[in-house]
Amino acid sequence: MTSTAEPKKEKSFLHYFEVAIGFFLGYLIVKILGPIFFFIFLIAVLIGLYFPNWYLKKENVNKSLIKGIAWSNVITWFLPPLGLMVSIATFGFSSSEKIEDRQKYKKLAIVGLTLSIINSFLGAVLTMLGVF
Repeated sequence: MTSTAEPKKEKSFLHYFEVAIGFFLGYLIVKILGPIFFFIFLIAVLIGLYFPNWYLKKENVNKSLIKGIAWSNVITWFLPPLGLMVSIATFGFSSSEKIEDRQKYKKLAIVGLTLSIINSFLGAVLTMLGVF
């Protein structure tokens, strides 16, 4: 019996930079908004990462469901955790070979993610200023 293990890929500087930014944003969320918001964002990110991988493993994939999730980026950025979850899921779908319009989905994910982060940042700033 032979082993078909793939060699480990070296992590790039960009990977470590993304991890550092993630820890910093997590710290800011806990510091400014509190731990409950941190866990809400964490659950949203984990669902956004897990769902596309799980769903695309199925043999018959409903492409209208994927299209609905992708186009919901237009609305969900108003609620930052939901927008984050949907944007990450859309980005996960855009990397699959089963999807025809991968570039369009990737652009929708980037726009939704950017708007969600800006909305979250503005909410944190307004909370710090005592508006809410």
